[in-house]
Amino acid sequence: MRAVSRKIVDPDRAMSLTSRANMALAHFWPMPRLDSLYWQHPWLRLNILPHI
Repeated sequence: MRAVSRKIVDPDRAMSLTSRANMALAHFWPMPRLDSLYWQHPWLRLNILPHI
């Protein structure tokens, strides 16, 4: 089961977080917290995209 589930689920997908936010929100909320976030989840890839 474990071998099959690894083939079905992309392991890299669970390692990234994508968020959409306007510039002010992205600057004032997540930026001051990134050190703590990466300390708790060093494997995480964070993508902050502009809100359109």
